[in-house]
Amino acid sequence: MNATCSPDVKGRFVRIKRRSNAFPLCLCEVEVYGELITNMTEESKPQITKAYGFPGKVYNGVLQQKMLSGSNIECTIQCIRQIGCCAGIYNKVTLECSLMSKSDNNEETTHSFHEDDNCSSFLI
Repeated sequence: MNATCSPDVKGRFVRIKRRSNAFPLCLCEVEVYGELITNMTEESKPQITKAYGFPGKVYNGVLQQKMLSGSNIECTIQCIRQIGCCAGIYNKVTLECSLMSKSDNNEETTHSFHEDDNCSSFLI
């Protein structure tokens, strides 16, 4: 099932709900795409940042900072706010968020990953 919202919809959370409670709702995967709006004032144009998720993958880069995080979204937002961060890695078991930079300053460097079922990486 695909659901498309009108372009003027803004929000922080997505709620998925059945119309009837006759049967339990079982979801294998949910993907939500959008653009992060960092400034909501009407006088200025909002800044748009995109993040791309890679479930089960860990980005190979240089660790900038490690912190506890409540969700992969919170981890991604921390990366967006951190200068030089190009990937946030969220570990769903330890609830750790690792903010990563590229292994060198070359913008053309290819991103590389390794497998870890407990983690998801989000490239900014």
